[in-house]
Amino acid sequence: MFPGEEVELRSRPTSKNIRLGIGGGVAEISLAPKGDGRAVVAVGHAKLSTDDDVEHWKAFWGDWLAALDDGGS
Repeated sequence: MFPGEEVELRSRPTSKNIRLGIGGGVAEISLAPKGDGRAVVAVGHAKLSTDDDVEHWKAFWGDWLAALDDGGS
């Protein structure tokens, strides 16, 4: 799911949002039903050390979300 990255699950398996230790920070992925069989996916990534890390992960999550969208068409 996240090639080349070490990932640690930080949320409970029954949690509505998924929290992951990844990239030296903590990412939270949330899903909300939108109706008609669709959902909204949101990602936040906190505790990153540098501006370069922020830019890297911003691009990473953008690509990841785009891939999800392409896969759902």
